[in-house]
Amino acid sequence: MKKQKLAIFYLSIVFLISCKTEGASGVTDAGPRSYYFNAVLGSDSNTGLTPERAFRSLKIIGDIPLKSGDKILLANRSLFKGYIPIFSFLGEEGLEITNYKPAGSSSDQKPIIDASGFLSGLFIENSSNISVSNLSITANGGGPPNSLGSATEGMRCAILVHVKSDRVFENIRIKNVEINNVYYENKGFSRDKDDVTTPNGTQSYGW
Repeated sequence: MKKQKLAIFYLSIVFLISCKTEGASGVTDAGPRSYYFNAVLGSDSNTGLTPERAFRSLKIIGDIPLKSGDKILLANRSLFKGYIPIFSFLGEEGLEITNYKPAGSSSDQKPIIDASGFLSGLFIENSSNISVSNLSITANGGGPPNSLGSATEGMRCAILVHVKSDRVFENIRIKNVEINNVYYENKGFSRDKDDVTTPNGTQSYGW
């Protein structure tokens, strides 16, 4: 009888461990998800799966296993430092990156991505079926960004779509995105006189 009770006790522990809750990176079901980001009220220790449990910083996106039909939703009036990285997304139902209005907020001000010091505000590589809308992106200097290869050296972009493959990538839609003050160099930088007389310049620029 004692051995039987011990067996039941051990089975109960195994059951509890197997049923523990997981964060966004632990999601295993195949259904589409919406991931919420709020730079004011969010926390990177949250699940990000509801507006009340929003993430805080964009860096967490690199840890999310994005699937077909998923959404990345940025809260209105939020100012996010950093960038959104999207690598090798090919889901047929697409990936939507847009805004949302937090509960109790009346603001229609677009969320802002400040990519100063980064290569771009949104970096998309070898991907298809992505929709981007209702955002504002700025990237005013901030020093040389980390390059992702020779093709991206000497530039800073609001949105950079990069292809490192012979295959065809398609269906990337951008709508109602404001782009302001994208510069490679910091304010006050003076260019060589020979550089400003060439058609495209020879130094680094923001695009």
